[in-house]
Amino acid sequence: MSIPMLYNTIWAWDWQARRKIEKQKMVDERIHKLSKPAIPISSPAEIPVNSLSKEQFDKDWLFTPVRIKGIFGHDKESMVQRVVKGERGLEIITPLYTGIDKQGRL
Repeated sequence: MSIPMLYNTIWAWDWQARRKIEKQKMVDERIHKLSKPAIPISSPAEIPVNSLSKEQFDKDWLFTPVRIKGIFGHDKESMVQRVVKGERGLEIITPLYTGIDKQGRL
């Protein structure tokens, strides 16, 4: 076996071992976050999407369960074509109305 091939094999093994540890940490973090009780919110506006950096938002809100009450607006659904892992499909986006205005509209 040549030295470059041996080096590449050891490097690949080391990378795979480090990646496995990294992935396990991600799984553990997600399990921990998803096991917490859901945070009740009355409106999606309560989620600080624009006031936090992406890194801070991901740390605080990604995989955090939330509970919100509302009515799905199935009459306003949109279908978006997506390709995931080479498979074509549709993503259905349905609005969630969380309140009504003074005229009684959603």
